Amino acid sequence: IGQDAVFNLEGNATTGPEGRHAEARLDLTRIDQATASLGLAATLDLAQRRIGLDVEGSETGGLMASLTGIGQAGDLTLQLKGEGPLDDWRADLALAVQGLVAADAGLALAYGENPSIDLQAEVVPVEGAMPADIAAVLGDRLTLAVVGGQRAPGQFVL
Repeated sequence: IGQDAVFNLEGNATTGPEGRHAEARLDLTRIDQATASLGLAATLDLAQRRIGLDVEGSETGGLMASLTGIGQAGDLTLQLKGEGPLDDWRADLALAVQGLVAADAGLALAYGENPSIDLQAEVVPVEGAMPADIAAVLGDRLTLAVVGGQRAPGQFVL
């Protein structure tokens, strides 16, 4: 992206007896300027068949404007939080780029006899922020629904 940046990365991971439980944490922080951070915490409990995931990130140093070439693209925030059983895990995702777009999504994953995924998302661009060709596709809001899974061995549907 054409900019030097210095980051600090810290993390740890642990497992419980017989590897039936695992926890991980990862923190990435820009240290030459206080403009970017990303944190991840995850837990997996195979005995209880549960998983937890928490991801939070932000960038306030103009990265989105540089990447998109759109000057009014401002701060970026990201949050993904999910908790639940492996056969009915659900998460909420929120992503926002100030002056450009906001998106919210619900994600459901089932890891069982017939694995499946269900994603419901809504993307709302800031009026006038998108180039005309992209705005023509998005309109004032884009709603996305994707459902898929394995119905039988070797048979997948979307």
